Amino acid sequence: MRIWLLSILFIGCSLAANAQSRFANEWVKYNQKYIKVSVAQAGIYRLSYQDIKNADASFLATNPVNWQLFFRGQEISMRVVGQQDGLFDVQDYVEFYGEGNDGSQDSLLYRPKKRLHPYQTLYSDTTAYFLTNSTGAGKRAVELNNSAQGLTPEKFHVEETVQAFTSEYTFNNLKGIEPYLQQSYFEPGEGWSGNNLTLDSVGVVQLKLTGRVVNDWPIKLDGMINGRDNLPHSVQVQVGPTSTLPLSFLGFASQTFQQTITASALQNEQLTLRFTPVKTGYATNNFSITYVKLTYPQALDMTGKLTKAFHILPNSGLTALLSVTNAPASSLAYDITDKANCRYLATQITATQTQIVVSQADRNRTIFVSNQLAKPVAIKAVRFSSTFPKATDYLILTHASLRQSAATYAAYRTSDQGGHYTPFIVEPDSLYDQFNYGEKSPLALRRFADYMLTNTGVKYMLLVGRACSYPYYVKNTANDLVPTIGYPGSDILLTAGLGSYPTNSPAIPTGRLNVTTNDQVLAYLEKVKQLETPALNGLWRKHILHISGGNGKDQAQSLRSALVEAGKTFTNGLLGGQVTSFSKTIEAEVQNINISPQVNDGVSLITFFGHAGPGITDMNFGFASPPENGFHNQNNYPLMIFNGCGAGEIFSRFNTLSTDWLLAPQKGAGIVLAHSYWSFEQPTTLYLTKLYTDLFADASTLGMSLGRVQQRLNQDLDKGAMDAYVESVMLEMILQGDPALSVYPLPNPDFLVSQKGIYLQSSVVGSAIKSSDSIQVVIPMANLGKFVSGQSISLSVKKTTATSSTSTIVNFGSFRYQDTLTVTIAKDLNLQKIEILIDPDNKVVELSKTNNSATLAIDWTQVQGSSYPTTALPDAISPTITVFVNGAIKENKATVDANPHVEIYLLDQNALSAKDTSAVDVYLKSCDTCTPLKLSPKTFEISSTSDNQLRIATSLSLKAGSTYQLVIFGKDAAGNRTLSPYTLDLTVLGNDEPIILRAYPNPATTYAKFELTLNVQELPVESRLMVYNLAGMRVYEDVFSLSTGKNSLLWQGASPGIYLYSLLLTWKGGRMETYKGKVLWQN
Repeated sequence: MRIWLLSILFIGCSLAANAQSRFANEWVKYNQKYIKVSVAQAGIYRLSYQDIKNADASFLATNPVNWQLFFRGQEISMRVVGQQDGLFDVQDYVEFYGEGNDGSQDSLLYRPKKRLHPYQTLYSDTTAYFLTNSTGAGKRAVELNNSAQGLTPEKFHVEETVQAFTSEYTFNNLKGIEPYLQQSYFEPGEGWSGNNLTLDSVGVVQLKLTGRVVNDWPIKLDGMINGRDNLPHSVQVQVGPTSTLPLSFLGFASQTFQQTITASALQNEQLTLRFTPVKTGYATNNFSITYVKLTYPQALDMTGKLTKAFHILPNSGLTALLSVTNAPASSLAYDITDKANCRYLATQITATQTQIVVSQADRNRTIFVSNQLAKPVAIKAVRFSSTFPKATDYLILTHASLRQSAATYAAYRTSDQGGHYTPFIVEPDSLYDQFNYGEKSPLALRRFADYMLTNTGVKYMLLVGRACSYPYYVKNTANDLVPTIGYPGSDILLTAGLGSYPTNSPAIPTGRLNVTTNDQVLAYLEKVKQLETPALNGLWRKHILHISGGNGKDQAQSLRSALVEAGKTFTNGLLGGQVTSFSKTIEAEVQNINISPQVNDGVSLITFFGHAGPGITDMNFGFASPPENGFHNQNNYPLMIFNGCGAGEIFSRFNTLSTDWLLAPQKGAGIVLAHSYWSFEQPTTLYLTKLYTDLFADASTLGMSLGRVQQRLNQDLDKGAMDAYVESVMLEMILQGDPALSVYPLPNPDFLVSQKGIYLQSSVVGSAIKSSDSIQVVIPMANLGKFVSGQSISLSVKKTTATSSTSTIVNFGSFRYQDTLTVTIAKDLNLQKIEILIDPDNKVVELSKTNNSATLAIDWTQVQGSSYPTTALPDAISPTITVFVNGAIKENKATVDANPHVEIYLLDQNALSAKDTSAVDVYLKSCDTCTPLKLSPKTFEISSTSDNQLRIATSLSLKAGSTYQLVIFGKDAAGNRTLSPYTLDLTVLGNDEPIILRAYPNPATTYAKFELTLNVQELPVESRLMVYNLAGMRVYEDVFSLSTGKNSLLWQGASPGIYLYSLLLTWKGGRMETYKGKVLWQN
């Protein structure tokens, strides 16, 4: 158990941030130099000439008389020894009293803004003091050297001994120790505490009253315990041998206690506390001890101590004398009662006493005595930026290691296609100094966002970098690149409630790229560029996918129904389209499904509603990045909404499903909304219903960026009858991706007629076109954009013969998704082509006019049957593949040599071209978690074995002794992919193994298989298998193919009996080996 032992009492003036300091940068003067001194413990700090020179040599050129020292935005006093001559010489130094981070700023992240545990920090144990040069004289510590003559020494001081326990975090959702409802913001009762104590445990704390003075001053005890389960708690605190203190409280709350202690409770000047859970009938009564504090009168003695704080009571004589026994030699003394105005007190040595005279002693005073100079954690020069462009409307917060890719991203956002924004890139490490007094905390990011809201027209904030919210890691992890707030983490809390926005609504729409490398950022940027290319708009935006899970039939039905209702909002809304649904059909916890065909065809939205974890959903459709999962949806990247527990938990060390879908290059999702923690059915349904309304049914939000939609949604929910469960959903829906991205940039209709879509059919069903007097022109159409109710659109049908052209105008009503218009015309064998044109008079405002026309050329010699052309119906059948490795179809986990030859045969119902280098994708994975390596098509030899079959050959280069997985996809001319990939696990031969020949089944009735395993580096050059009957007559002879691994031959006997077989292997150089055996043939 980690314990903080503190001995500090009656700190009269702690230096928390000024309440008036909204942004925490008001104290900074940008024309001055600053040296940051980071400290982690209480002590006397001294900066030498060399310390300052190492940090910033130019600082030494300034007048030390004008030097100032700031802590949390407030100037504090210090000593600058040697400043009188206006120079800072080699022997001069700066001296001040400083303390480590007391965590008081963390309280600003709690709701309400109060933390009950004062002896903890959430984000950093280090704080900072800033040395700067000013134009006027700086604040100096008053140096007092008053006479002790005539003064009576104080008889005691009041010692404060604290044991603060910080071994466990009170909420731990990875261990199931959590409230029924855990909010993202820090809550009362949340923080660090001691070990979890159960019904059968007793917590013991012992406090030694060293040097206690027996007098009338009371001994006082107070402390705090924390509940660690959701039930009522009853705990007995035994104070000493006889006294007990009953405590009752509920759930994960904190419970404080106080008691005055009598001397009879002490045993050998030690107080023992026993914390015992009372068995009240509940299943559990878990709690932990958070801190215990004891104050008592103590002699002024420093035996065995190099540093100590003495707390003296008010003195009616206004001057107090501290006569400290056994103080270490060369001790320094500071009056630290008022931390902003510490006073240096001279010490006077008399025999074994060190005397310190304290003036203005009519109040409690704290005197710090030490002969140690504390060592700063770091001393470095810092520069505060005064350049925050007022034109900024797009913020990018990123880590220095990702700055390069962030700059590329910002450059795109300045372009016309990228929205013509004015981005500004800033690193959180630079914000800690300017917006949080040098202390690492997401509070700096929140204050910076507030500053930018106040001083610029910022519209969006993109966080480029991973964050950590798990309390056990957050202080020390290297991957907390761009921090989030709370546990579970919430990026919304970085700006929620700022400006005039409600408490739970982001004042700046915010998204995050959960990345650690520049390549990940650039890969995502390419997806954004493709999504924001107008030419890539298509019918895929009208296709959405619903996936519902559930635990048991009732819940599965409930979740399915919720998505059905959401689907109605989509299909009957301003866009319309097609909903494809997958629902739980089995009782098992997880049901595997394959959504790759739908995703590859193109969908704009995938909504999951069910049970989930960071890496899986109960309707398991898999990660996007592994090739074997079959996702290939380049250009068509959907919005993914994960309504399931922890699917968006990107702030721990999980490899999350949601992030994989977002960052998978050239496939996966374009933007993601996912829960970072619990997903409750009813509030999630409410959230989802409102989200669908904003996306599809509200004209004021149609086409809005997803960041704005989320902001608007939270605003509306904040104004409604919101409860704590709805609040948790609002804060824990993490937007991964660019918040400026619009999923449905479709403000107008966009009618399409496919160039290959129109066809002719007989007017009489089943009749041939040539035998009909009239024919029908069938015109399939689609609306790729917005639906406008009541709108009428004209369409021109132009018929061209060798000698003339005539046009007919027909009208059709607007539709949401797809419609088919049929125009009947007289059959004319002179008709050469039919041209279709939507909106010939250009009266309708559309997203594009380039898709409004189509032409059908007619070759009457090819007109057969009841429709023309015969290819009008789409190719929807996937191709098949067959794979040979070293000339054979291998079983899984086959052993191969380091350079196996691979032949892939791709077969389809329609023609395939040998010029199509994208007909197959071949990947190699060297481990389960490794990124697959895609083989370059330049290494392929592609040839046609027939019109509809291709042979693709290549050789692999593998490492001896390693294992690989070979993954192969095939694709036909229509873009249909093999429904499931071909996969084969391979073991590459490392060391020679014994050669094995076996025959099976044995006895045999229909065939005998001879299997030769050649796991050797040097293969034979020749093999010959011979089979003999018992009379010695050879009845069979053949040769094995020779390749690393297993090789086989099939043999059938002619008549029953025992047969002898012999295999002769010959190596280069003439070496031979023979392998023999018997096989029984039965009819």
